Amino acid sequence: LASTENLILGGTGGRVVAWQEMASLFDREGYANCELPQTTFTALRASTKAKNRLLLQYSASAKTLISNACFRGGDTWGKWVSADLQREVMLVLAGAGTECLLSAGAIGAAIAGRNNVEGMVKFTAPELHRALHALEQSGLVWKRDGSRKSIRFIRWDMLEPMIPQRAMWSYAPDPRARTLNEVLEAKKALLAQFNVDASKLIELLALPRVSASASGRVSDGVLKAILSCIACYDTGCNATLKEIAGATGLDPTTVQRALQALEGLDLIVEKGLGNQRVRFARWDNFAPLVQPVDETATVSTETVKPKKRQPTLRAVYDRHVKPRLIKRNRARSTMVELLRAVDAWDCFWPPKLQNVRRIRHKHLEKWQNHLLDQGLSACTVNRYLKAIGQILRAAVNSGIIANRPSLEQLPTRPATLWYMQLADMDKLIGSCDQMTWPRLPGLTPGQWWQAALVLYWIYGFRTQEVLAFGVGRRSLSWDSIDLDPQTPNPAGMAVNEWGWLSYVPQKQEWTKPDPLYLPLTKHARAAIDLLQCGRQESSELLFPWPRSQKQLYMRWRELQKLAGVATKGGKPFCFKHIRKSAATHLERHYRGLGAAVIGWADRDVSMVMSRHYAVNELMLVEQLASYPVPDAFDSLLSSATSSASKA
Repeated sequence: LASTENLILGGTGGRVVAWQEMASLFDREGYANCELPQTTFTALRASTKAKNRLLLQYSASAKTLISNACFRGGDTWGKWVSADLQREVMLVLAGAGTECLLSAGAIGAAIAGRNNVEGMVKFTAPELHRALHALEQSGLVWKRDGSRKSIRFIRWDMLEPMIPQRAMWSYAPDPRARTLNEVLEAKKALLAQFNVDASKLIELLALPRVSASASGRVSDGVLKAILSCIACYDTGCNATLKEIAGATGLDPTTVQRALQALEGLDLIVEKGLGNQRVRFARWDNFAPLVQPVDETATVSTETVKPKKRQPTLRAVYDRHVKPRLIKRNRARSTMVELLRAVDAWDCFWPPKLQNVRRIRHKHLEKWQNHLLDQGLSACTVNRYLKAIGQILRAAVNSGIIANRPSLEQLPTRPATLWYMQLADMDKLIGSCDQMTWPRLPGLTPGQWWQAALVLYWIYGFRTQEVLAFGVGRRSLSWDSIDLDPQTPNPAGMAVNEWGWLSYVPQKQEWTKPDPLYLPLTKHARAAIDLLQCGRQESSELLFPWPRSQKQLYMRWRELQKLAGVATKGGKPFCFKHIRKSAATHLERHYRGLGAAVIGWADRDVSMVMSRHYAVNELMLVEQLASYPVPDAFDSLLSSATSSASKA
């Protein structure tokens, strides 16, 4: 790993061999000294030629080639991996031979050794595993064994069909993809034809085509700087807004205005989430824009009318679906799921069939069969089809297409419904005193877990409605608690001696904006009193906690292990199983109680029942007071009393 030009040859006991030396090594007649079987020898020779061909065509190092072409784990695990660690893992990958097996420990040792030499930072084992997980999703890691200790990197000769089309979700070569030689020759032909450098070429092609409205907001100097920056990037390379601003010396706001002006040109073919990442056009796509000219003639600067773009699934998503999702405050994972389906569609179909006006039922059916052939489960294929159907529905609503082609969902096996018994919750409450996390002022870890379990069990909250850890997620605040016996509902008349809980579930705030008004039971009031004793004045959250998703789920599994609680299959319960259990027991106690407490019932004030009768709140007060709970909940009554007296 001395440089990016070297590799680790697995059959030579870890001996480092330069790629230049490999050619002479392969050409020897007596290669028995290599201590390699003939099959391995043949595979290495083929891969070496493929790697040399790729590096020659791109005139780049192995590290640059891999990082520009293949690393796309940012949607999921990649966002947890620092740029420095990505760069270090790329160096190791660039030095690894064809189908070379390396352990995670060996990669970490190689990174640590290089860091000690170059004075770079060290990385922990969890950080390294996150990077490898991101690489696995990107397609760079070809195979990992069951224990995930041995990593087999993807072969160099398999990289070639993946680079032109960016088909990271599939390893199968695409016969429609143009070869790298065509891209390289197109770039050379354009530069030779105009006899200028890349920056001047793009400037001549693009500047006359900027609309008058756009040029009025962006000066020619800014556009020239942006276009010069674009010319420095490789074919189809991605660049972030921050990178472009740093390369041009312009502020991000000016860069964003310039990119908006250039968005209608053929130079920018794709913009990512939040317009923070731009994918520039391939060099071979410039050929239709260029007309043969005489070397002695001057280049015409007449305005060229831009060709009309066809509406693609990605364009419909960017213009119609994404703004609506942002307005409704939908989770980022929802947008990522839609983009993943669009990527899969674009990688399978040629550009002609990416036009939404050409999509028919037979195309959906063919794509569905292709996904199944790739080994995807029926559930995953249904999610992809649902995402494409959502975008097509937006195209219908926007008047782009008249009818939406649809396809029936594949039959799937329903998931097993697990729910807890009262005895399971008794065991969990009894084992809370053994917990050591979280440590908060005024509350012991056991009291914190007891209060959380009581509220989850009685009201069936979603996980992040009580303990929010995701970006943009809101949990319950003290504004949701009203200890006055009179209901806070302006249209209600019910009275509850323990107080009230009112909130709007974030997941339903768009479809059901009216708040839920739920009476507190004596056990829920005891949990609230415990939290109130440990409440800090500066905190607005009902549940103070470190907001660590990893610690929360790890400690939740630890609590179940201490209590000896598990599903029939032997797996630990999830937090969502408490919600399912609460809905089940509430509905068994009184029909309609589960839907009213969980929030599934209609609570629109315009409904006749809600407008003329107040029976819903009265039913909640009466039935929740008699709702059977685990016997261990009574321990909170004494705990809350003692904590209140100490306070």
